[in-house]
Amino acid sequence: MFYSNEVYLTNTQYCRILENGTRFLDVSDEDYDCRVKNNLDSLILGSSVPNFNMFRDVKSRLCKIVDVIGLDTYNDHLEDRPNLILETICSKGDTITILARAKDILYCNGIDAKLPTMASIIKKIPYKGIDIYTVTNSVMEIRTNDIEDLAFYISTQYTDATSVNTNVYIKLQKYWIDGKIIDRKDSRVSNRNRFYLNYRIQRVLHKSNNEEYNRTVFKDYVNCKHCKTLVPRLAGRTNYCRQCFNWVKMTCDICLVESRVSSLQLSIDDNIDSGTQDILKEHGIEMSHPSCQSNFILQCSRCKCIEVGSLEKIHEIENIRDRERFIKNNANLSIKFQILEGSTLCIRCADLYLQNALYNPFRKRELRNLKITSKNFPRYVGIESEVITHYEDAEEYRDNAGIPENFEVVSDGSLNGGGVEFRTNCPIIGKEVPNSLRSLERVHREEDNYVDESCGIHIHINAIDFGFIELRNILMIMSSIQGSVKDSLPEDRKRNDFARDITLLPSEIALIPDLPSLVKKYYSMTYSRFNCERYNEARYIGTNLHARFYLGTIEFRYHEGEIEASLIQKWIMFLNSIMDASKDLHRNMNLYKKILSPKTNAIDIINSIGGKDSVEYIEERIHNNR
Repeated sequence: MFYSNEVYLTNTQYCRILENGTRFLDVSDEDYDCRVKNNLDSLILGSSVPNFNMFRDVKSRLCKIVDVIGLDTYNDHLEDRPNLILETICSKGDTITILARAKDILYCNGIDAKLPTMASIIKKIPYKGIDIYTVTNSVMEIRTNDIEDLAFYISTQYTDATSVNTNVYIKLQKYWIDGKIIDRKDSRVSNRNRFYLNYRIQRVLHKSNNEEYNRTVFKDYVNCKHCKTLVPRLAGRTNYCRQCFNWVKMTCDICLVESRVSSLQLSIDDNIDSGTQDILKEHGIEMSHPSCQSNFILQCSRCKCIEVGSLEKIHEIENIRDRERFIKNNANLSIKFQILEGSTLCIRCADLYLQNALYNPFRKRELRNLKITSKNFPRYVGIESEVITHYEDAEEYRDNAGIPENFEVVSDGSLNGGGVEFRTNCPIIGKEVPNSLRSLERVHREEDNYVDESCGIHIHINAIDFGFIELRNILMIMSSIQGSVKDSLPEDRKRNDFARDITLLPSEIALIPDLPSLVKKYYSMTYSRFNCERYNEARYIGTNLHARFYLGTIEFRYHEGEIEASLIQKWIMFLNSIMDASKDLHRNMNLYKKILSPKTNAIDIINSIGGKDSVEYIEERIHNNR
């Protein structure tokens, strides 16, 4: 036999065990309604939540409806209200009483009686290719090719995403009130029901027992602060029902701007650190935007130190515009804190974090211990030469053409058709540099490789010995001479978005006090933030300091594509002179003053850095590309 009050519990997350000792069948309807209206605590909720182990099989999730409470108090969003009293025998054999939501159950369909069920009310609702409908009074047929989709469909309640949702629950409410579903006299739960006997449905429901879909952290039931209805209290929605949370507007106690509750945060929110909570309460701030909080209160995620701005004056300002002006002028904590790879850090902790990243690059390579006698190529170098070939891609090139000494061929999506990149397969130094470049030129000419406007030469120079001072120095130097460097490029290369300008003046760079501030200003030039990922937007600055954290090098991306080895050599020699000058700039006061002086032109600075050879090299390139 089947019972009219038999249901299947699909979701246990929002259930609460009711304490033993109270038989709800023995309590009058008026008492139920009174209890719900006044306070949910009077229902004597237990502290424990039904967990997965208690309901690990289909049989244990079969429940009987003992009662439906508080129907007259629920005018909307009935499916979210905890108003069902269920009784079941859990897997341990204990009979327990549960408070549950209407949307978390499925109804059984009786064999002999034409009883209303969720399926028969809805008739047919298409969802992700699944059709659910009643074929006979006794069988609910489920047609689908994907069991996992169906499990997800059942477990998330198939009325969730449909417009028929409200009508369904209005009808169910009417059935409950009319007594067409609830059978208070029947106290048994039968194993002989279609959920348990039908193997196909049993498989599906077993899959639905997996509660990984419950992503939202559920804390407790509370009365909505705005509409006073009974709702689950979710993390981030403290004391508000779903409708009020999404649509009701409240005032931020810091900026006085009205916003929806969903964009505000209560000072007692579980997601706010206890120290921040205490500060907000101390200054009488109950609800505020997270951004407004961070303007005045910041906490280091490592050392837990807290900086508090001028919150004590905020309540003295009544006008919204005046508050906006005050916040803009006084919310200066951002200069003392920095967000690094998702963590908010104070300057001290940010410096330690960046120093560690600086001297432990993500892809640091072991360098060979060689005795270097070359003055022109004293540092390890990595070369990337972009060219256009007569082959379709890098793979076809590798199968059919020659590869130069110390190079490998890879694809590059930024190049025009047939474009490939020749890059050194290991860092090279000293005589290896000119030898490898001559080999590169020979292969280019043998294979008729050529360059167009999409091609460039990228040079990586070892900078593992460069700390904050040296990085600041090289930014100052390149900022002061980049005008002449850009003038030496072909016209189409000057506008290249893969070799962007340093937008900071040398005088601005000279005032940067520490590594966190340098990192913040450098990455902000491309509206990006620091991370140790390869494809950070900051890598496209002509002087790429992001490579220092990722590879342990500084990459120079200015030069256009080139075939001739001697011209690439001259460029590398010029860059090495810049590296040497950057290493000693803080001790070379004459050069330091030249860089900071607005009267000094770039050619004079280049002369001080690399001498006559560097000046002739740059001037010749300027002349040729003019």
